[in-house]
Amino acid sequence: MIEQLKQYISTHKLCKSNAKVLVAISGGVDSVVLADLMFHLGYDIGLAHCNFGLRSEASDKDAQFVKQLAKLYGIPAHIENCDAAAYASLHKYSIQEAARELRYQWFDNLTQQHAYDVVAIAHHADDQTETFFINLFRGSGIAGLKGMPRKRDQYIRPLLFAKRLDIENYAKDKGLKWREDSSNASDKYLRNRIRHHLIPILQDVISEDKNNLSETLGHLLEDHILFQQLLDEKREGLLNEIPEGFSIQIHTLLELNPLGVWLYYLLKPFGFQRTTTNSLATVLLGSNRGQEFDAEHWQLLLDREQILLIRKTNAVDNSIYKVTAHQKRLTHPISLDIQQLSKEVDWPLGESPLVAWFDYQQLRFPLSIRKWKKGDRFTPLGMQGSKLISDFFIDNKFNRLQKESVWLLFSGETIIWIIGHRTSESCKIRPTTTTVLRVACDMGADKI
Repeated sequence: MIEQLKQYISTHKLCKSNAKVLVAISGGVDSVVLADLMFHLGYDIGLAHCNFGLRSEASDKDAQFVKQLAKLYGIPAHIENCDAAAYASLHKYSIQEAARELRYQWFDNLTQQHAYDVVAIAHHADDQTETFFINLFRGSGIAGLKGMPRKRDQYIRPLLFAKRLDIENYAKDKGLKWREDSSNASDKYLRNRIRHHLIPILQDVISEDKNNLSETLGHLLEDHILFQQLLDEKREGLLNEIPEGFSIQIHTLLELNPLGVWLYYLLKPFGFQRTTTNSLATVLLGSNRGQEFDAEHWQLLLDREQILLIRKTNAVDNSIYKVTAHQKRLTHPISLDIQQLSKEVDWPLGESPLVAWFDYQQLRFPLSIRKWKKGDRFTPLGMQGSKLISDFFIDNKFNRLQKESVWLLFSGETIIWIIGHRTSESCKIRPTTTTVLRVACDMGADKI
């Protein structure tokens, strides 16, 4: 089994041979075997055990067992007491959801504090099969049916190739000791009901040599990886960056089929649920416009020719933010890159509405940034006479969400830029300009 694990890690590039590995361990046979295998493969490992206190004395004995196991191997043991019940009550989670979130938060902290390269989790092939049926019964799409990934960020699952029986046989052959979790015998949880009742029936109906479910799950996982790559490329081509978030041209969406499915996967990273994207698809195929749809951190507006994805703000910000003469970057309330440059003949002026160019000598520092207010006026570049900002919005067909997200850049009391949209005649570059200030909206700082 050691050679199988070594080959599996190498084939799927789970981690390097000299990686420092944090093994998540409950004390059960699966995680004990994973720890033993990783140790004998020569990895620099440590053990991480969360004591949720859900089984009283038994939970404390699990933690003590992990400490003794770490001492036996001569490796560090990280033990954390986590109150999953209190966390579940506070956040309205189930106990399982709370325990999972607490565990992964702690793992993330451990990897940073102790410089672990990866966190190894002892899920195996039978866990993968059970997860498939859990998600199948919940109505999941391919993202759920593919099961657990071999690797996600710093988390790896090196035992997905092995069946539960193989793991138990290895433990017995090596004389390993482990802890039994009494909750595994209960039918309270759906996973256990599948394990105790459904899987045995399948094993009776389909002989072991013809049971290709594990192979099918492997194919689903590979299919999903390919699907995700193609989806990311498609999303990148459809999303256009704007200061408030993103826009998508409606005519390009209407070329996609089936539209509802495409919308779900395109908008899922923004937190939109399938019921919402199905409703959006219905509206798009009709003639209604101007409707709005909400997710936790994003708002979607169906405009005339485009969909607008606008980042939500918690409250109206009436603050005034300063930009000093030698400042190179602003991260709040909007992300800006600022450069002071010597003027050359071929500056790419007008390269993008997200980039503004000013005559440095004409600017009054510190510059200031604030939200627009009713009555604000400016002189658009290339025009004579001032114009109300509100009229500029009307002329350029700004919707409500776009208006709410607009910031203005001032030199003294003069508006020199509707940030991301239009600069002013004030402080513009002239033939006599010797030094310029280039200010660019950095859309990368607040993407999904």
